[in-house]
Amino acid sequence: MGQSSERRKSNRLPASSKISCYLRAGTDSCAGTLKDLSLSGCFIGSDDCVRCSEACEVDIVLQGESSLLKIEGIKGEVIRSDEKGVAIQFESRLEWFPLLSSHLCHTL
Repeated sequence: MGQSSERRKSNRLPASSKISCYLRAGTDSCAGTLKDLSLSGCFIGSDDCVRCSEACEVDIVLQGESSLLKIEGIKGEVIRSDEKGVAIQFESRLEWFPLLSSHLCHTL
């Protein structure tokens, strides 16, 4: 069998456009939309670029019909940054993943 180029350790879940993200890395920051999420990282769609290998913090905001849920201060590292957005690898497993994955599965 051939070797796959897939290096991810965790399965990703696609996210809806209703989930906002805010990223802080050094003196850079950007806002965007959560495109996918896993236990070990996420991809944020954004026109703003942040340098690779930067330590960062991510905030994820889920907007409901009458309230919002904000998960702040998720520590990670920027592992890819291009014209489509920013890929983040979390320092540790995302403890809120069960809650977020339940929300993602119900909004697809």
